[in-house]
Order: sequence, then structure tokens, then C-alpha cells
Amino acid sequence: WGARTKATVLGTFVFWVFFHMLSIETPADRTAHLIAIGTALVPAVVWFFLFLPYHSQRMSIVLCMFFAGMLSTVPILFYDALVHGGAELNFFLFRIVPESFSSNARLFITGHWPGIPPLQSSLLTMFLSFVLVGVIEEGSKLWVLWRAGRQYTTSIDETMQMAVLVAIGFAFAENVTSSGYFLSFVREYLLIPK
Repeated sequence: WGARTKATVLGTFVFWVFFHMLSIETPADRTAHLIAIGTALVPAVVWFFLFLPYHSQRMSIVLCMFFAGMLSTVPILFYDALVHGGAELNFFLFRIVPESFSSNARLFITGHWPGIPPLQSSLLTMFLSFVLVGVIEEGSKLWVLWRAGRQYTTSIDETMQMAVLVAIGFAFAENVTSSGYFLSFVREYLLIPK
């Protein structure tokens, strides 16, 4: 497929996912999502205008990288949905219960260093959680860049620009879909009167 076809397919898929997500929500949640989408679009549009002089003839590649970056949030959002849904994965000889990264990191820290003071334990837990999530997120973005963008880049400058576009798409989707990020800020501080 060419870049225009990929951008059209990915854009259509993302549109229908967001449309379905908004159609099944309550009016208050829908309003919060629309505010989050509008706010998250501002930095994405600013970055697009920065890249437009370099890629005006290849706008479909820019959109393809943005939409691919949005889809690279799927692994972390899927795991988050498993944790919040209380899912259990049963295999033949064992059972896996997904837990949040922070609780897994806390168990690891307290199991390996039982006498550590609470402040140091909290700092190590937070650091380990960020490392675990960071490896998954950055690996996902790298995989998307490699699969979707390698045929469109001819220099290291273009590769870096495509990586930034994938990261912008990732940040946009994560801010809009993850309930623990910007969406919770919108719900708690912008919509609920005090």
C-alpha cells in the first residue's frame, strides 16, 4: 500500500474507534473526551505546521505516521484495560492476574529490600514503574516507526522527523484515551463545579 492508502485506512479506523468510544459514553464523559480531544489537538497541529514546509508534498506520510503513533498506544492501553477490568488469564498449568506496574514494582522492591525506609521504597517503586512503562511505550513507538516509516525515510533527519510524528500521535492518543492522564484532569477540575 502507498502512504495515501495507509493514511486513509488508519485515519478511518481511528475515526470509527473514537466515534464508537464517544457514542457509548454518558454525556458528561463525552464532554470530557471532546474537551480533551480539542486540547490535545493544539500541540499536534502546531507540530504539523512545523513539519509542513519539509513534507508538503508528502502530507499523506505525515498523517500515516501520526495515525500509526496513535495505534502504538494499543499495548499499554490493552494492559491497562486488563488491570482495571480485573481480568485473569488462565493457561493449562498456571494463572496470570495482570496488576498495575506500580504494585508489581512495589512487590519487587519490598521482596528484595525488606528493610528499606518508606520514602526510599516509594521512590524506587516509582522509578521502576516508569522504567517498565517506558520500555513498553518506547518499544511500541520504535516498532511502529520501523514498520510504517522505514520505506519513507532516506536520511537520519527524515527518520528523526518521522519519530517525532509517531511520538506526537502516541501522546495525543494516550492523553485522550487513558483515564489516568489528561482526561481525569478535565473531569475533576474543568467539569465538576466546586
